Amino acid sequence: MAWHPDRGVVLFGGSGGPLSDTWRWDGNGWTRLELAPTPGRFNTAMACDPATGRLVRYGGWDGKRRVSDAWELRAGGWIMLPLEGPPARNHAVLVSAPDRGSLLLYGGHDGDAVFEDMWELKDGRWTAITKAPPAPRILNGH
Repeated sequence: MAWHPDRGVVLFGGSGGPLSDTWRWDGNGWTRLELAPTPGRFNTAMACDPATGRLVRYGGWDGKRRVSDAWELRAGGWIMLPLEGPPARNHAVLVSAPDRGSLLLYGGHDGDAVFEDMWELKDGRWTAITKAPPAPRILNGH
């Protein structure tokens, strides 16, 4: 889920499939957006890109594996961005960094390792800002 200045709060995907629907909260209720089909995800990271004004989502779980793809919400639906960058992961955090004109991605895991790295998406390219070796993931029962 992420906030967008024109669309309000937007929710994508979820467990139980994974789901591939997109919803908008206007402060009073949820409305499903009628968009072209896109692959389902859960535990994806999403934020509004201050440079383009579009929502971007990254990674997540597709029901079989963690993924490293990035998608941008446009008028007709989600468009996959042709980017190479961070290793596949879910449970990461993606935030808008208006002062940098970019998005920042931190953390997440790939099922075996927990990431402690930070990446920046700016001008259509991912750049590693901090690199740290992944830590072993400790199973916590969820």
